[in-house]
Amino acid sequence: MTLDNFFIEKAKNELRETETRKEQSLDQFREWISKHAFLKDVRQDDVHLLQFLRAKKYNMNDATQTFERFYLARKKYAQFFPENSPNFDRAMKIFRSGYCYPLSGRDAEGCRIVLVQTKRLDLENYTVFDGIRLSIFVMAALIEEEETQISGVRVIYDHQDITSKHMLLPKDLMDFIDMVKTITAGRQKGSYIVNLPSIAHFLLDLARSALTEKLKSRLFLYHNWDEMKEQCKDFDFKMLPKELGGGEKTETEMLDEFEKFVEKKFDILQETAKKSELDWSKVPIDKLKAAQNDDEVIGSFRKLEID
Repeated sequence: MTLDNFFIEKAKNELRETETRKEQSLDQFREWISKHAFLKDVRQDDVHLLQFLRAKKYNMNDATQTFERFYLARKKYAQFFPENSPNFDRAMKIFRSGYCYPLSGRDAEGCRIVLVQTKRLDLENYTVFDGIRLSIFVMAALIEEEETQISGVRVIYDHQDITSKHMLLPKDLMDFIDMVKTITAGRQKGSYIVNLPSIAHFLLDLARSALTEKLKSRLFLYHNWDEMKEQCKDFDFKMLPKELGGGEKTETEMLDEFEKFVEKKFDILQETAKKSELDWSKVPIDKLKAAQNDDEVIGSFRKLEID
């Protein structure tokens, strides 16, 4: 595909991307895959490999290590990736509730904006785990767009009217986020949390102080929408659905728009699921141990669903 000049310049300035560097890096990436000990059959098209190269600003070592972790996780934790399983229909039912979806268009920096409305997750019929699965799918679909690979994604979490059942224990949440972060091939440009209960806002604010400066600069807490609209300059709030005070489209229109986008991208997303062949007999012990640690995280996460 041909990118607009805005994204070409952004990739050059922020990611050090040029046509020459891109082509050379793609060739090196494919050569690395061809010699890999346990990656047997995985996607190698340009768009897929560029997800990792752009996320790591063309640091080949970081990109290939993330690629490796991505496929280890996809195979070991297939339940997180619903596009090639019975979980897909379940995830899309949650999607239609308005729990997690991208807003129409992009912000001034070219970022996609994803809105998560926690109260929309019906805990009589679904679990927090189902909600996380949908979120991962939405992000995976969005980074099939080259513009999103370059500019990244911002996520707004609206926690209005949530209950304790919607929440995770801090330790489990942080461990889970850390695990997901290691396998994500996208540029996470910011998390904006609004309408948290007072005690949760206080505790998260304390936890925020322990983060690195880079992470702190991308995590924002607001008591309500009015405070966010007054203080946050990262968005044009007209992008929000009309139901939340936006000026362009309704939530239903945005849901329909993304559903059509998923239909167009579904075959390639299925290919990612199908082309995930590993030779487990050749996976090094240290990588198996890392996966075992992730199993413990998921085990505690599942336990929370039942409580």
